[in-house]
Amino acid sequence: MYFTDIKNVFRVYDKEIAREMFEMLLDDFDVIPSVLQKCVMEKIILDFDRLISFMRDGSIARTSNHCENYYRPTDPGEIKHKYRTCLGILAYLARKMEYWTAKFDPVLEHHVM
Repeated sequence: MYFTDIKNVFRVYDKEIAREMFEMLLDDFDVIPSVLQKCVMEKIILDFDRLISFMRDGSIARTSNHCENYYRPTDPGEIKHKYRTCLGILAYLARKMEYWTAKFDPVLEHHVM
């Protein structure tokens, strides 16, 4: 739950809302599991302004993963995790191609003269 709450801070597009959400998480810092506390202290608190810089400047990408940046506007969130690696996106696209070929190939054969 806390990990999702932390991720949700970076899913918004307004830096003030993100800052408020993060401060609300920090209000209950003692409740957060120690593993996440260490990560928050070492990685997020120190670099928070840099981590939300994409909210201030539209030319900064949300992520450095090119596959995820390319497909982000077109696909829902539940399948974007497949884009973490090049192999993952290639496997996903191969399955989609098999699905669409199986679904529409008989229809296309009727239209070929």
